[in-house]
Amino acid sequence: MPRVTAAAKARLEGARRTQILAAAAVVFARKGFDRATVTEIARAAGLAEGSIYNYFRSKEELLVYIPRQLAQPVLAALLEQAPMPATVEEMEVLLLRLAGAMVERVRTHSRFLKVFFSNPVIAARVLPGMLMFFLMVQEVLTGRRMVPYGYDEIIPEAVRVFLYGAVPRRRASPAG
Repeated sequence: MPRVTAAAKARLEGARRTQILAAAAVVFARKGFDRATVTEIARAAGLAEGSIYNYFRSKEELLVYIPRQLAQPVLAALLEQAPMPATVEEMEVLLLRLAGAMVERVRTHSRFLKVFFSNPVIAARVLPGMLMFFLMVQEVLTGRRMVPYGYDEIIPEAVRVFLYGAVPRRRASPAG
């Protein structure tokens, strides 16, 4: 029997991990994270339940790795194709391509991504990520303030958007 090379073994393991993560994304989207079981994920992947544990320690770990699975192919493909930008204009073109690809990927997988907001621990991590992204654009990448408001106004608005979405919230009418 021929020996499997380390590279071939790594490719097979990567393919199996991808297979499991894709099945987990489908099951989580259909049932929600809390109601999904590893048995159902294994069945969707066409594997025995124990096989899942050869690649992931738990259902929670699957949930952690799925966003990487969604974003990594888009980022890797675009960054491999594009040379390092030499000008601001080239950087703008690259960022527009990255943003467009990320938006398309999120739209394609939006049903699954809703699972993250049904899990309080993961949802709690979204707010800092949202603020960090805003700060990176506002303070670091552009080198100037893009939004003409102070952080005493921005922070409460970010919390409101996080909790209620971008749709204006109906305010309770005063009693009287």
